[in-house]
Amino acid sequence: IECNPYITQEKLVDFCRTRGIEVVAYSPIGRGDSELLNEPTLVEMANKYNKSVAQVIMRWHIQRNITVIPKTTRKERLIENNLNSIFKNNKKE
Repeated sequence: IECNPYITQEKLVDFCRTRGIEVVAYSPIGRGDSELLNEPTLVEMANKYNKSVAQVIMRWHIQRNITVIPKTTRKERLIENNLNSIFKNNKKE
């Protein structure tokens, strides 16, 4: 399902969970525009944790138990995405 910090899909995610359906985020970091990646709150969190905004967003999905399959064609992005597994932010954020 399309899911990102702007489109949280809470009701649909809850519906899927109650029926044992695995949720996979489509467009997990937005639709390729820079609006979400320039969101001030996310930029602040990225700076706080020394991560990219994309990593913060992916961690948010992971902490919500939503599967994230980010698209990339660049080796450095693939490495960056993999390093996200060792990063955990505060659940209140």
